[in-house]
Amino acid sequence: MGTFSLQLRQFAEKAAENADEAIKNVALDVFQRVVVRSPVDTGRFRANWRLSVGAQDLTTSESVVGQAPTLPDKVAGSVLWISNNLPYARPLEYGHSNQAPNGMVRLTVAEFGSIVDQAAAETTR
Repeated sequence: MGTFSLQLRQFAEKAAENADEAIKNVALDVFQRVVVRSPVDTGRFRANWRLSVGAQDLTTSESVVGQAPTLPDKVAGSVLWISNNLPYARPLEYGHSNQAPNGMVRLTVAEFGSIVDQAAAETTR
């Protein structure tokens, strides 16, 4: 988590005027990548990803249709959470699906630096 905080702090310094917009763009990009990489059987797992600000959203749903996340106008300095609270989320992340043998979150975490760099470049133009 420390690495993310440092990268986001550096990013916010680069994009100071548009920090909220840029951080929201990073969060939504990361969220979308995790969701798209999620294996699909019934769709329930994919639909249970949550993006929240300040505290982890611990809810789950029986729905197989996900909801588009919304973020408040001001997010700079807040902790953003991406979570999936279904009991099989951890096993799926660690290879229990042929559709996502390398996980969803771990792959996205590996791309985080480039996601931040791209958002910073777009925001500071």
